[in-house]
Amino acid sequence: MTGRLGARLALCLVGAATLAAPARGGFILVTDRSALGATDSLDWGKLGAPYTTVSSPISTTTTGGASTTVAMTGTAFQRRDQGNGWTGNFSPGDAVLWNQGGGPVTLTFKGAGVYAGGAQIQSDTYGAFTAQIEALDSKGNVLASFTRSGTGTNANDGSAIFLGIRSTDTPIAEFRFSLTSAVTNPGDFAINRFDLSTKQAPEPSSLLLAGMGALGGLTLLRRRWRRPASTGAEGA
Repeated sequence: MTGRLGARLALCLVGAATLAAPARGGFILVTDRSALGATDSLDWGKLGAPYTTVSSPISTTTTGGASTTVAMTGTAFQRRDQGNGWTGNFSPGDAVLWNQGGGPVTLTFKGAGVYAGGAQIQSDTYGAFTAQIEALDSKGNVLASFTRSGTGTNANDGSAIFLGIRSTDTPIAEFRFSLTSAVTNPGDFAINRFDLSTKQAPEPSSLLLAGMGALGGLTLLRRRWRRPASTGAEGA
């Protein structure tokens, strides 16, 4: 029993360290869609069939009804599907929005109180690239910025990198996607469904306290289970 509790203590220490990973000024990089805690989404399929040209900016709504504006520096997006107009490494059938080399793509939410958002992203050119996501306030000031490296392939398997941000305290008015490097033309990329959340992420400090609380509970349990030695030696 003592060995099992020791293993649990070790796992708890690792968990506490992970939960306490530092945020950048209250903002956390999210690299897995399931970790975003999404409460809403924006599916590009609603903008039309594959090969539909969509003028920029776009005024649309999320599945939950939040008003959204999507814009870029170019004049028009193209709607594509993975496997139908886009031969990349999104999941088969994913509806994607391609900026046709039109530079950064900005999603603006007004009055929605968004605290997290993200999507998978791929360069239009196969090979290594670096993608960036930025969180902005309602005045266009950058609150946080993160980058992540990826590799564009034709695998058709959902392996495109996910890039998202969660805020622990400040609502985000805009999310901006861009590429900072690519094999050719860093401005050319596509993103798939954008997920978002209107719930605040817990503070890293509170997560650490929760982890330490669990650690204390396991320590107490370990003490209760350790029997006194027959030689009279002191227990833990």
